[in-house]
Amino acid sequence: MKAFKILVGVIVFFIIAALLGLAWQWLFAQVLPGDLYATLTAVHTFGVKPLSLSTSICGILGMICSYGLCTYTIKL
Repeated sequence: MKAFKILVGVIVFFIIAALLGLAWQWLFAQVLPGDLYATLTAVHTFGVKPLSLSTSICGILGMICSYGLCTYTIKL
């Protein structure tokens, strides 16, 4: 039962992170000029080809905010 609870928590974490990443992307599109917006929302690939991680700055910000939000609500 504990493993199921952890699995659901991880899924919820990534859903919230994706929504927050889209929110950051929308905010950057509204506020920043075109060149800076393109730099922050471009997908960057890290690592070797089979084990690479592709993400943007908006995705990283979304994961950081989601982590903070999830840890805050778990402590309540």
